[in-house]
Amino acid sequence: AALPLAAAAVPLVAGVELGIRNVSAPAGGTAQVQVAVTEPKPISTGDFGFDFGDFAGIALFSPGSDALGVAVAQGNFLTVSIVSPAATLGTDLDAPFLTVSKRIPATAPAGTTFPIGFLGAGLRLLDPSGAVYLATANPGSVQVAPGPSIDTVRPGSADLTEGSVVRLTGQGFTPRTKVRFDETLLADVQYVDSQHIDVVLASPVRMHGLRIKAENPDGSRTRYYSYERTQRQGTSADPILRNVVPLFSSRPGTDDTLVDIASVPTGLALQNLETTPALVHVELLAPDGKALAATNLLLQRQRFVVSEISELFNIQYAPSMVVRVTSHKPIQVMGVAIDPSGDVTPVVPRNNAVAPGLDPNALPPGLDPNALPPGLDPSALPPGPDASALPPGPDASAVAPGPDASAVPPGPDASAVAQSPGPSAVAQSPGPIAG
Repeated sequence: AALPLAAAAVPLVAGVELGIRNVSAPAGGTAQVQVAVTEPKPISTGDFGFDFGDFAGIALFSPGSDALGVAVAQGNFLTVSIVSPAATLGTDLDAPFLTVSKRIPATAPAGTTFPIGFLGAGLRLLDPSGAVYLATANPGSVQVAPGPSIDTVRPGSADLTEGSVVRLTGQGFTPRTKVRFDETLLADVQYVDSQHIDVVLASPVRMHGLRIKAENPDGSRTRYYSYERTQRQGTSADPILRNVVPLFSSRPGTDDTLVDIASVPTGLALQNLETTPALVHVELLAPDGKALAATNLLLQRQRFVVSEISELFNIQYAPSMVVRVTSHKPIQVMGVAIDPSGDVTPVVPRNNAVAPGLDPNALPPGLDPNALPPGLDPSALPPGPDASALPPGPDASAVAPGPDASAVPPGPDASAVAQSPGPSAVAQSPGPIAG
């Protein structure tokens, strides 16, 4: 999804440097590779790629919550195209702007190193004025080593209140694993098994982009930046869009959104971060606002869909037309533009401010909540594990019982040591975790 620098008819400006942090993970675990700038530089547009196999997940972070993008995973290559309308991408030195998760083969011997490098020919970053940064990129690596690893965090992007339960899923946890949420007080940490730890919050927190650390007694540790990992629902017939993973901004979803069609073909990406399905109504509008076609779909919980426009409506469409998406609950929406060379870029949506607000108690015309689009079974999931289902243990939406006031040390501690499950288990206060 990138153009070579020679093709850009814009001036070069002072450089920006990207770096990949070296990380470790156990065999059979997941390593979160973190991409950051070495000094703050506002980035409005970015195109780059990685030599990256065993892709497991990807997330985007920006201080203004405005950045969104698309990633295409094909074989051992992963290409990314990002836009940040407010150019807040790359301005935070305390956190990466992109994380990519890699599965470590279960048979990989300890000490094995997997290099992670940029595809230099496709690296292109623009400043807020549209000028091209003179960009350099430093590679990183993943080393196979015993210790904890975090694969998913649920809820991963929500705004949570005191008493909420967050489940960490990964590998290598022990009853004495220390867990810390950055700048967040923890009321309790419960070791469930070697793959699950439940954390009870003692203060409110926004999970998206939150830095989480886990450390075992032997000093092995991992660092993870939280986000809600969703799974694909259905597969597009388009050979490019079927490999596209949308990177939505962390802003809340909306219930009435417009996507402008600037070229053909164009894709539509929808994501439901909620714990229940969303009933969605999609319309194709002429430039004058006249409805040309409409369809309904049921977007399953914690799923995303990427479809080419003609797949949705089964009619021809043209530039200057608009897609309108309404839903009975907020969902995330973006367009995906495909250029003649096959490169994809995100299309920033806009809220339908001129349209009457959608009554959350009313469904769009013709949308029967008991009817599903042909072939869509709400109880059926795409092949593979259901990432939205919690393993046995506490429900992430449930509030844990308040701790025994006579058993809790004075004041909550921002870090805690996982204890074996028990009705009276209370988090202890370890020292800070390095790194």
